[in-house]
Amino acid sequence: KQWYQRRVRGGLILAGIMLITGTINTISAKFADLQSTYGVDKCAKFTRTFYHPFFQAILMFIGEAGCLVVYKLSVFIARRKGEEPAMATGEFKPYIFILPALCDLTATSMLYLGLTLTYASVAQMMRGAVIIFTGLLARVALKQKFESYNLLGMFVIVIGLIYVGLSQTLAFREYDWINRI
Repeated sequence: KQWYQRRVRGGLILAGIMLITGTINTISAKFADLQSTYGVDKCAKFTRTFYHPFFQAILMFIGEAGCLVVYKLSVFIARRKGEEPAMATGEFKPYIFILPALCDLTATSMLYLGLTLTYASVAQMMRGAVIIFTGLLARVALKQKFESYNLLGMFVIVIGLIYVGLSQTLAFREYDWINRI
């Protein structure tokens, strides 16, 4: 029972950390998009804004690659001590990560592109559509059957996404494409 309680507590702490860091990531990316400055030519008439969503995505993936370096370093240290690393069982086949990494790169690039065009809150809520696509792929590729509560949850998410998308579309004004956080 104590093992289970520690596991649940650890999961809640991890979820809280992911929520906080994800919020910081989105807000800082939107803040970067709102920055403007004068160019090298120092033309006082025009400012240039920082709209580089693909550069932001590449920087994020460089940071994620740093996690792989930390993992490999921990495996090296454990083996040097004569211990078998906990997660280093079996042969490592990096090519199995190509398709998921490309999908994640595409989704992240689209998120950062969306951040340049809409509010950060709307972009994050629309990112919740990944649950729908994951469910559809699980049904098609894995032949997974869903319980009624799974389908109800996916339906509620679709309704929420439609509501958020329509509210953003209907509230759009012609010159309001540079949005605030």
